[in-house]
Amino acid sequence: MGLRWGRPSLLWSAISPFIRRKGYNISVSLKLYLVSCEFLTGGDYASFREKLRTLEATQILAQQWALRSRFSALELKEQLRQYLDETDRITVAEVGEERASRRAKADLAKL
Repeated sequence: MGLRWGRPSLLWSAISPFIRRKGYNISVSLKLYLVSCEFLTGGDYASFREKLRTLEATQILAQQWALRSRFSALELKEQLRQYLDETDRITVAEVGEERASRRAKADLAKL
């Protein structure tokens, strides 16, 4: 069988890294972040917690969550701050490879 235009053979896909078969998916690495807050107003933070649930965040401490995301720390902070009072505090930090915890609600090493 010869080559058909528009449908590269498996041989050509193996030869060139630029030829992709239909249905090729690029795997995207998700970064691990810690979100820490200080709720200073004592208000209702149900919408904030719901947003964390939609981001599939895991609670680590009373006011700290871990999540994996393609968003940057700044983008996550901007998404979350709209659910906080103006006086509340929030920090979003990327977690490196080395991490440890003691008596946390979830094991950071397994996230």
